[in-house]
Amino acid sequence: MQRRELLRSAAGLASVAAVGSTAGCLDSVPFVGSPSGALDAIPEDADALMYANIDVIREDEGVETLTNTYLDRRSESDYYEGPEDFDEVLEEFEDESDIDPTKLHEVTAFSEFGGADYETFAEYGAAIVNADLTAENIKDSIENADNIDFEEAEHSGSVVYEPEEEGGPWVGALPSDEIVVGTEDAVHDTIDVKNGDADAIEGELKDAYTSTRDAPFRFATNMPDPDDSSVPEESGTGEDSIDFSPIEDVDTVSGSVYRDGDTRGLEVTMNAEDEDAAEDVEEMLKEVKDELDSEIEDGDAEEILEDITIERNGSSVTSSLERTISELEELIEDA
Repeated sequence: MQRRELLRSAAGLASVAAVGSTAGCLDSVPFVGSPSGALDAIPEDADALMYANIDVIREDEGVETLTNTYLDRRSESDYYEGPEDFDEVLEEFEDESDIDPTKLHEVTAFSEFGGADYETFAEYGAAIVNADLTAENIKDSIENADNIDFEEAEHSGSVVYEPEEEGGPWVGALPSDEIVVGTEDAVHDTIDVKNGDADAIEGELKDAYTSTRDAPFRFATNMPDPDDSSVPEESGTGEDSIDFSPIEDVDTVSGSVYRDGDTRGLEVTMNAEDEDAAEDVEEMLKEVKDELDSEIEDGDAEEILEDITIERNGSSVTSSLERTISELEELIEDA
């Protein structure tokens, strides 16, 4: 997920994301596997984190099937000049990055709130990469792909590469042989955490992440304070308006994309301050679903909407949706 997409999830919209942007969800639906992640390296002040098992994504037949279906339809356009199947996607990645994709195994990304509007995560963040590569390999790849020069430096006994261009990514080598890529402070803080010189993430955000369903794509985020740039106060006017104020009482949002046989599922949980707040969140989400149901006329979208479940358990509200690979293929072709 891009930073902007993660923010939208934090705003509580992920629970109905499959309704309004089915094609966008399909890129991440067909995953399978069991994640480990790098929670022991994430600084304690992180506001959001995401984990993806790249090996699973690359090797899953569902990913290949849906990618080929999508690219087959895209290639019908006279203006499309990209890869035509899954193998070409991997080949293009290797050509542009000079990195064998089979050497990439896992990525765990994190961010802090900061910045403005949809750039809420832009000022501080990094990705921790588990790969059969060195920090120098990643640095060389960025140099070639983005034409950025680096200077070798050091932080707390670890090699770091400082970009000569302002705003470029920093690259660091972790004691665990993992690689960290991101903003200067985030890279330095990750090294400090790994060295035991700073505290790793704890508390509500970590609990929200570890409570998500075991899957190769998992995420969690604190809820940013609602404001005009992230969450509107309400939608519509009069009797049909929907009050979004319950989001103010949501502490964290977390979720996963999982596989159960030939079925792929998306599950998102909003963790509220207490049971009363959770009741208000549940009611709000059901109102959103009902409002969409009254407006949507597309048959496929209506069917997806009907299958979204919204369930409350104590102070948590979970929304979920499942589809088989063949159903997802049909959705791609129709879209």
